[in-house]
Amino acid sequence: MPLTMGTIGERYIVKRINGRSEIHRFLEGLGLVPGTEVRVVSRNESGLIINVKESRIAIGLDVANKVLV
Repeated sequence: MPLTMGTIGERYIVKRINGRSEIHRFLEGLGLVPGTEVRVVSRNESGLIINVKESRIAIGLDVANKVLV
């Protein structure tokens, strides 16, 4: 399922990243690669705030839809 469907407070494992190589490189730079554990902290109309490797990251819904957990 896409990360945007995740429940706030739940932990998930990244299974796959969809999209072009630019998206892969961008997310890899943030530490979001397959096998990484992420937790959804909050959600609003423009995006998500997630915890990745003890860091909080804000990503837009369009990017979050490409992260499959």
